[in-house]
Amino acid sequence: MLKEYSSGGDVRNGLIFMATYMLIQQAATFWAKRRTVLAFSAILFVCILFANLFDIWDMNEKLIGTVIGISLLCIAYALNQSRHLAITPFWYFVGAFILLWSVFEAVENTPFELVYLGLSALLIFLSTCVRSRTLLLVGTLSMLIYIGYFTAKHFANTLGWPIALVLIGVALIALSSLAVRLNNKYIK
Repeated sequence: MLKEYSSGGDVRNGLIFMATYMLIQQAATFWAKRRTVLAFSAILFVCILFANLFDIWDMNEKLIGTVIGISLLCIAYALNQSRHLAITPFWYFVGAFILLWSVFEAVENTPFELVYLGLSALLIFLSTCVRSRTLLLVGTLSMLIYIGYFTAKHFANTLGWPIALVLIGVALIALSSLAVRLNNKYIK
């Protein structure tokens, strides 16, 4: 189908056609039946559609990921307030992952690299506001991974590396303790 409907040999045109067609079908059926699985598939096809549109428009891939990640987090928040909250954790996970990946790719090896750490902390804070264990998990893991990445990058070839490993261990224990307390206090 992609070869048949893509014009000029560009597969993205075929993907846009397919995603638009499927989005119309899934959204119309969702409108009539109000089934959660149809909301899930409509969101999936919206993501495919806009990712390919943005790519055809030659937008920066990091900006595409940031926009789609934030959009998915907003959609997941709206789903959390509806009767379709069964799919909310999945879209929180995907949105947060895409957002974190795109932001890290954008700020890696720049003076703004610590923005990623701030974004991880923001996701942890946001998880308490929306009461999402998924956001808490993603935010905590991204913070721990970044701390490990940062120490390996800056302290691997120094005498202080063993001290850094001890500090990472303490940070891991403190962050996991904080995550459990936040979960018990605000999310449960």
